[in-house]
Amino acid sequence: MKKQSPHNEFLEYIREMLEPFGISKIRAMFGGFGIYKNGIMFALIADHELYFKADEKAAVFFQSFGSEPFSYEAKGRKVKLSYWRVLPEILEDQDMLEKWHAMAYAAALTAKKKTA
Repeated sequence: MKKQSPHNEFLEYIREMLEPFGISKIRAMFGGFGIYKNGIMFALIADHELYFKADEKAAVFFQSFGSEPFSYEAKGRKVKLSYWRVLPEILEDQDMLEKWHAMAYAAALTAKKKTA
C-alpha cells in the first residue's frame, strides 16, 4: 500500500470535515488548494492550514476568535487576502464549523455577484 503524504492526509481530513456542507471540489492551485461549492471558491488550503473567505462582517467575527487573514510576501510587501484561518478548535466543533462555513460561503457568493 502506498504511504500517504502528510499533505494528502490533511486534505482528506478537511474533505471529511466539510463533507456535511456539500463541498464539490478541491483543486490544486499556486502551491495550495482551492475548495469549491457549486463552482464557487469559498476556502483555501495553504501550508497545512484551512482558510475561509470573509467579507467585513465575517472577518470581524473570525478575528474575534483569534483568527488571522492569509498573507504572503510579494515584491517585498506583505499581501493579505480576504481568507481567514480556521482555528483547530473550530474544526473540531461541528456546530461552529457549520457557522463559519455558512459565513464563508455567503461571503464568496456576495463577492461573485460583485464581479459578475
